[in-house]
Amino acid sequence: ALAAFATGVGVSVRYVKPHGALYNAIVHHEVQAAAVVDAVCRYDPTLMIMGLPNSAVQRACTAAGLSFVVEGFADRGYTEEGLLVPRSQSGALITVASVAAAQGWLLAEAGVESICIHSDTPGAVDLVAAVAQALVAGGYSLHPFAP
Repeated sequence: ALAAFATGVGVSVRYVKPHGALYNAIVHHEVQAAAVVDAVCRYDPTLMIMGLPNSAVQRACTAAGLSFVVEGFADRGYTEEGLLVPRSQSGALITVASVAAAQGWLLAEAGVESICIHSDTPGAVDLVAAVAQALVAGGYSLHPFAP
């Protein structure tokens, strides 16, 4: 259905980013990760899947020969294991532009291909600007990961 809506306005779906509980489940849950990858492969194996590094979904993409885009979050806290701090816990949300910029830089240095800032994060526009400025100042070019 999404592809039909996109086609109707002259664009196409270029990647898949599971959201919310599914996004978090496919970090560790091998069966759910495999189901997502299988569904994408059956629909269009040229689509990329986006997710956290070192995740079950990344491993499933590699096994299936599907492209995977490593994503990081400049507006979210991380645990020592590299997982997102649950929103119910303190430290889950980053709302200070300089902190988000520093985290965005660290993510880029770690090889993240896409940096997310949630539109509902307080001050999201300022966070995006700070992260972009830090990356450009550090020699990174900002461009779409998908053609």
